[in-house]
Amino acid sequence: MLEQRWGGQRFLAFWLMCGVGAGVLYEGVRTYELHKLEVAYTDFVRSPSAGDYDQFMEQSGFKQPEDATAAAALERNPNDQELQQAIVQHVRQVYEAVHDSPRSGMLGASGALFGVLFAFAYLFPNTELMLLFFPFPIKAKYFVFFYGLYELYSGVHQSPGDNVAHFAHIGGLLIGFIILKFWESGRSRFY
Repeated sequence: MLEQRWGGQRFLAFWLMCGVGAGVLYEGVRTYELHKLEVAYTDFVRSPSAGDYDQFMEQSGFKQPEDATAAAALERNPNDQELQQAIVQHVRQVYEAVHDSPRSGMLGASGALFGVLFAFAYLFPNTELMLLFFPFPIKAKYFVFFYGLYELYSGVHQSPGDNVAHFAHIGGLLIGFIILKFWESGRSRFY
């Protein structure tokens, strides 16, 4: 429906701008997250403590219940070199896993898709959609709104092993919104 309204060239331009914009925004967020993790990693390796260990594991997104046990053991025995080395090795493995995770693959395409989803909901808000996982029709504006909230929540509260670029999806929604507002500014007809 968007391509019919805009034409093929404008649709392709929109798709590409949303994809590139989402990729740039995601890489900015990813760089910020990795910088915070690197600071926590450096602080812990320099002077292993239970508090720094807990902070690192929290920021990595890989915190497990057994990490609380390890932090408590480190707090009870702060001078135990063998325990410190084992925990430092675990922190190093988590740091390398997070640092080398493949979250940047295909994020432009998924960000572009979310930009198109936003444009569809913006231009055709009351179109009813029948989705496989909802047994009832849902209007496009509600579907995209709740899907965007889900992506924001999933990006902020990432579960361990989640390799989805949630902030690329949010970036696609944001870039789509900006482009649509720019295109419609100063026009009496949007298309």
